[in-house]
Amino acid sequence: MYWESLPAFCGLIAYTALSFSYMGALFGARLREGDCLLVSCAVNCLIMGVYSALGLPLALTYLITYLVLLVEHLLLYRCGFLGTLFATGMFLFHLICMRMIVISLFSLICGATPWEILAQRELYYASLCTTMFGCALFVLFFRKVMELQTMLLLLGTPDQLRFVVFSLGCMNLYLLILSLGFDAPSPNRLLPLFHLSTAFILFAAFYTIFRHSTRMCVLLEYRSRSRQLLRLRTRESEELRAFAFNDELTGLYNRRFGQGHLEEMLSRGRELSVCFLDLDHLKLVNDRFGHKEGDEYILAAAGALREAFGGEALLCRMGGDEFMALLPEVREEEAQARCGDAASRLQAFSGLYHPGYDMSLSYGVVHLPAGTKIEAEQVLQLADERMYRHKVGRRAAR
Repeated sequence: MYWESLPAFCGLIAYTALSFSYMGALFGARLREGDCLLVSCAVNCLIMGVYSALGLPLALTYLITYLVLLVEHLLLYRCGFLGTLFATGMFLFHLICMRMIVISLFSLICGATPWEILAQRELYYASLCTTMFGCALFVLFFRKVMELQTMLLLLGTPDQLRFVVFSLGCMNLYLLILSLGFDAPSPNRLLPLFHLSTAFILFAAFYTIFRHSTRMCVLLEYRSRSRQLLRLRTRESEELRAFAFNDELTGLYNRRFGQGHLEEMLSRGRELSVCFLDLDHLKLVNDRFGHKEGDEYILAAAGALREAFGGEALLCRMGGDEFMALLPEVREEEAQARCGDAASRLQAFSGLYHPGYDMSLSYGVVHLPAGTKIEAEQVLQLADERMYRHKVGRRAAR
């Protein structure tokens, strides 16, 4: 009896070792790899030895095997409950299908019923050995054709994994019911053909479902990566736009954007007020206090402009100490008032901050009624001239 069962136990150990290696790559082992493999082999061999000695019905052995494997996977692998159901369901499905195929083939070759194959000790162990080595070869084939990354995608997609686990559960339940017929003698010689065809059909059905689920997982992964790439490109596009059209120091629009926007508004013929503002003595501040202090001066002016003009105006930094504000549908008096408000806010900030110099600005306003035909360069030149007159007038008033 020992020598009859030895090949079957060798096949079981080979199948356990290959399965453990694959499961460890998928889930990771809780114990050291060698210890986990030793425990798994010992438990599986003990189960098969007990079944062989007691001669339990085939359906009952499958059910007990599944429950033992469920506990074994929960204790040995980091696979979670759903992953455990998937792994043990796969094990049971392939074991029953392979056992059904082998017993059916033995029945057809030997001219005996499945019950007679299981009742004869030599045929029983021969069929069991063939089943175990067949399962081991299938694991090798599965690892060859199914990429580990695809399996990890399936395990990381709960909806698809639940679908596969549910399909496995239904098929395993049907196989358990079919296996009840192996433990009773039957005069029907066509029964092995039915079992053989059923096993192959279930194999094909399951792997059609499995292939669909893995493809869906790959598709979902591609979609997720595409969205990430789109978000990345959008962020990069926004960063490039900010780099191209925004002033790095103040965050306001730069000259390129401001002048282009002015040309666009002039082409539409809308009423528009153009404010041109210039910081006083910025060069002197840079020379006496350093460029860092000059930057603080510029930032203070930008803050005063934001507060005074609000969100309606388009604010631009045109150069080192020059700013522009575009106010659509705003009359000249209101534009002048906002420029004066910005100048007052900057002076108030200077009084609080006490930088050692006066923060002030000069400005010029050009109002363009709706339908005015004029070039952008002419508007800027006119606004600059008015700003300069305002600056000279302030100096003369002192």
